[in-house]
Amino acid sequence: MRKYCDLHLKLENEKEIFEAARLIKEMGFKVVGLTFQPTTSIIKIKEFKKFFQEFNIDLVSRVDLKPKNKIELLSTLRKLRRKFEIISVECDSNKIAVIAARDRRVDLISFPLNFKAKFTHSIAHVLIGALEINLVDLIMPKTSRTVILNKFIHEAFIAKFNKVPIVISSGATNLFLIRAPREMAAISLLFKLEPLEALNSVSTIPLSIVERNRIKLSRFYIGEGIKIVE
Repeated sequence: MRKYCDLHLKLENEKEIFEAARLIKEMGFKVVGLTFQPTTSIIKIKEFKKFFQEFNIDLVSRVDLKPKNKIELLSTLRKLRRKFEIISVECDSNKIAVIAARDRRVDLISFPLNFKAKFTHSIAHVLIGALEINLVDLIMPKTSRTVILNKFIHEAFIAKFNKVPIVISSGATNLFLIRAPREMAAISLLFKLEPLEALNSVSTIPLSIVERNRIKLSRFYIGEGIKIVE
């Protein structure tokens, strides 16, 4: 049975986050990623995880980085990699995009609608992580929907051509922007994804990233292909 995952909720109000747990369960999600502030304590994250477990939802902690330069990016990655299960980088320049793409500590990269940076073949070629496309940009557009749709079609084409994993997330900033998993997959068909690719982008692909990172964050992990066996 397919397990569905929305890897990007950007809810800030605690009451709304608690209401989201009930809604997400009804929609059929089993795993959900919630964006935390870099300064959020581990204890607070565990409290949220425990609450979501009551609804049989596996909560994944993530942090969204918007670095201004290489030094800021690398410094933040050193501080936060062991704290959060998912690290995403919004690339505001092609230089940042290349650095983030090559760094194994970065799980997801995305590109803002200001078009200061573009997902290119050269970036895709060195990308170790995955490309994330947030549907909120299309649902609540800040510019022409046609422009945004063409951007996503372009990004999806380059990702597929270079065999880069694509993660489709809601990027929801409130409850009304959360979409059911099959609805998310259906919307992503507009980006010229095949039906199976669309379903994988909201299930197997994000789940594999979470599972891989949890292994790396465990006390048994030493390095690539090396772990402690008790």
